[in-house]
Amino acid sequence: MKFNKLIKFTLIIALFTILAESVDAQSRRRSKKEVEEETVDQPKFTDKLFGDVLLGNISFGTLFQFSIKPEVGYKVIDRLGVGINCVYNYAELNQVGADDLTASTFGYGLFLRGKISDFVYLQVDGTRAKLDAYDSNIGGYVQQNVTFPTISLGYFSGSEKWKYGFQLGYVANEIAQDTYGVLTYWFGIQYNF
Repeated sequence: MKFNKLIKFTLIIALFTILAESVDAQSRRRSKKEVEEETVDQPKFTDKLFGDVLLGNISFGTLFQFSIKPEVGYKVIDRLGVGINCVYNYAELNQVGADDLTASTFGYGLFLRGKISDFVYLQVDGTRAKLDAYDSNIGGYVQQNVTFPTISLGYFSGSEKWKYGFQLGYVANEIAQDTYGVLTYWFGIQYNF
């Protein structure tokens, strides 16, 4: 019986000794260099912001027109961004023998932009603007708030952060097409997208 107790006692001591060695292996201190290598750099909030300044829909002659569209967005992932924009459009129609007509509109909206390649992207805008719309009941134009989508394809090239290029869009609303046209075009600069 004493022999069985001695074997049990020896096995328990051996088991504690083995476990104590493995506990020390898990709690080994790491050097600062090892800790720094494991640290993953998280991008700052400002590193994910991007912006554009676009000038477009320019025409000269009897109709003088131009538009400007600044945009600010946030990259959700590397190839997808969401943002806000505003659109200002100025048009002046020079009529011979009659008063010149002048119209300026301002709109704002949200957009979703996705990169197709490093230089080409697809953008969908939802814009709300106060536009002149023809009212057949009174036989004239009235101002009304119109929300309309625009689907655009853009090409920008340049350095890593600053790029220049153009954007071509389709306005999918008849009332907005009277002001902006069926197709819109923009030239401009872009930062960080």
